[in-house]
Amino acid sequence: MGPVRPFTIFQDLEKGRIEVRAKAENGFFRFLLAAEEGKLKLIPLKGLLKSELLAAAENISSPPKERLSLGINKQQDWQMVCRRGDPAEVLPFWLRLAAWTPEWPYDPNEIRGTYSLLQKGEKGKQYTLLKNAFEGCFEGMLTPRLTDGHLGLISPEKLPETLSPIPILHRGAALIRSLFFAFDDDEIELLPHLPPEFHAGRFIQVTTPHGDTLSIEWSKKLLKKVQLKAGSTRTLSWKMQRSLHSYRLRIGRATRGERLSAHEPLEIENGREYHLDRFEK
Repeated sequence: MGPVRPFTIFQDLEKGRIEVRAKAENGFFRFLLAAEEGKLKLIPLKGLLKSELLAAAENISSPPKERLSLGINKQQDWQMVCRRGDPAEVLPFWLRLAAWTPEWPYDPNEIRGTYSLLQKGEKGKQYTLLKNAFEGCFEGMLTPRLTDGHLGLISPEKLPETLSPIPILHRGAALIRSLFFAFDDDEIELLPHLPPEFHAGRFIQVTTPHGDTLSIEWSKKLLKKVQLKAGSTRTLSWKMQRSLHSYRLRIGRATRGERLSAHEPLEIENGREYHLDRFEK
């Protein structure tokens, strides 16, 4: 095949695969790197390459179900995404890549290098914190790094060779989730640290510590819809935005529902679906 140039890499976070397009001495070729049926495969799309099993994919995560959308519909040209540096545009990609990436062992108390950019900030400053974290913690197509590329966001220091940048993905993902959910025993807090810049969005198919499946939607910075599929039978308490005092509850979509106080505990049954909407101040 000889030298390969130029080449372009496309990272498909929706399907969890990588597409490579390149030119060699004998012409153009394209192929996919994808995890299928527990195996990592090279799948030719154009050119003389042959399909090949590269390795067992035991450590590759199963397709993630959760999705975050923050109301951005601009074309996903990565150079333009990086130039804008808008967390509303970037965070869904960060969260998605973390979901596809296997967990990597790390010390939760380690705050050296760019890890120091991922500490919980003061309320009202999360937007700036996450913007700086994206600029400092990544290079290229969301490749995590331990130094900030001389941006001056962190103090230069000698880092241990054993320190991996991969957990930056998961530590950042946990910080992102904490903006929208907080779980404490049998209490679920909704939109606890929503930055005002994220005025509308959806976060769906999130798994709670009790095994529930939770989806929320908000607009004009206020909660609009909640859907919960219970993972266990128990008494559940909601903690909602202070300005909200009541909502309509439907058990299953066919029922007309009833109006409940936002502070009233809810008895839920394993496997049943609960729909909350028509929130009122």
